[in-house]
Amino acid sequence: NVGGAQAIEDSLKIVRNARGGKSLMFAFEGGYHGRTLGASSITSSYRYRRRYGHFGERAMFIPFPYPFRRPKGMTPDEYSDHCAWQFERLFAWGYNGGWD
Repeated sequence: NVGGAQAIEDSLKIVRNARGGKSLMFAFEGGYHGRTLGASSITSSYRYRRRYGHFGERAMFIPFPYPFRRPKGMTPDEYSDHCAWQFERLFAWGYNGGWD
């Protein structure tokens, strides 16, 4: 029976193959993709990733830009800028392991 986690596994294989074997990807904070090894590696919950060694470090997490769940007191435009900044800051340092 093919389920959601299997679909995630297949998607990861396609992306990794298309990227020449590079395994680091972006995933949204709060995302859950299943309990298979690959799906767990891009699940934001540390509880599911912590016991898998290097398999648990395959994603860089960014906030999901959902304006209805933005921090209290932040306008939709401010939240949009905040989400963009969260993504941009991943590239602010010389090396993050994602792009070689």
